[in-house]
Amino acid sequence: MSPVIRKFALTAHITASVGWLGAALGFLAHAIVGLISQDGQLVRAAYSMMDLRLHLQPRRRSDRSGRSVSGFWFVVKSDDRKRGDDL
Repeated sequence: MSPVIRKFALTAHITASVGWLGAALGFLAHAIVGLISQDGQLVRAAYSMMDLRLHLQPRRRSDRSGRSVSGFWFVVKSDDRKRGDDL
């Protein structure tokens, strides 16, 4: 593996690892707030935020010359069927 590719792979690995660590710590913070809070609205908000999911969606669009261009974009989704006032 060339030094340039190795450096890119290491940078991508560290970036992804730090991102996952941040997501896990954010999830943990919401879980702790949901468990120790006495405010019902705050508990509901904490658990609603924990229910959000990040999805990679395919996207097709046309560029300036009229050719079809494929790509991806991230969408934050939540399953509204699971949410209710029973929290």
